[in-house]
Amino acid sequence: MAIALVQHTNINGASAASQALAYVSNVAVNNLLVVVARCGGTPTSITVTDSRGNTWTNCTFHAVVGIGGLQISYAVSKDSGPCTVTVTPSATNTNRIAIYEYSGAAASAPLDAENNTQTGTSTTPAANSITPAADNELVFGAVANGNNITPQAFTAGTNFTEEDQVGASPKFTLGIEDWIQTTATATTAPQTMTTSDSWMAAIAVFKAATSGAISGSSSGHAMVGSTLKGSGALSGIATGQATDSSTLKGTGALGGATTGHSTDSGTLKGSGALAGIVAGHSTVTALLTAKGILIGAVTGHATVLLALPPSSSVVGRGVRFGFGMSIGRSR
Repeated sequence: MAIALVQHTNINGASAASQALAYVSNVAVNNLLVVVARCGGTPTSITVTDSRGNTWTNCTFHAVVGIGGLQISYAVSKDSGPCTVTVTPSATNTNRIAIYEYSGAAASAPLDAENNTQTGTSTTPAANSITPAADNELVFGAVANGNNITPQAFTAGTNFTEEDQVGASPKFTLGIEDWIQTTATATTAPQTMTTSDSWMAAIAVFKAATSGAISGSSSGHAMVGSTLKGSGALSGIATGQATDSSTLKGTGALGGATTGHSTDSGTLKGSGALAGIVAGHSTVTALLTAKGILIGAVTGHATVLLALPPSSSVVGRGVRFGFGMSIGRSR
């Protein structure tokens, strides 16, 4: 699943010890949450918390006299529901903040790279260049200016979208842009300001979530020797992971079984039962297919037909084949 912007909002906060801002809609579990804060004065740090108790990680903090402090922070939402973010600088002053939610980002260790050291005076602020480690990553850029010029506005760089301008129109002091790349491309997250002013620029790159596909199988079915990668599930199995030999582990169930695990020989262990097998065990040669059913049996299918002598008769619900093979109970 590709990264996508779910929602964002901002506030031009007055001078205060801290500033709270609520997401417009409920955030979703495992989504990436991002905060950009421009706090006036000369703070030495910026702390971010939220009402859901998420763990926030700060990218590089940078403060410049005449501008203030600039910081990008991020968290992975641990659950779903309403969420209010609170930004607290080390010293009371104006707090201009913007908050974002993205789906499709990596749910574990989402940050690829970041920097927040560039500063200057011009109309063309830009951060140090970063090349994402992989395709399909999110590039997030923020620029804070000295709040000295009216009018002042921000324009996004090539391929970027200007998501927010924070301040009192027509004098904006914080500009935020993003670019969800398809091909990993070096960028400085540049922006353009209406009039030359002092500025500092930050950039952060976030990784995309890995897919849950089966290696070597586009349809998501497990094959002999295949390995499940990512967070997906084997076809016909609620949850679980496959080893290199396609053995089910974890809490998933084999197709046709309530619970249990398969071994390399196809023997069911645990409390479940294979389809069509009362005792909960398959024969050594009756391997399970991707969907956990036996081929050639009435209630399922087995990958190998079980041959019986031509003179054998079948009792129960078995099926006799016209070529000397039958499935069922013999006597």
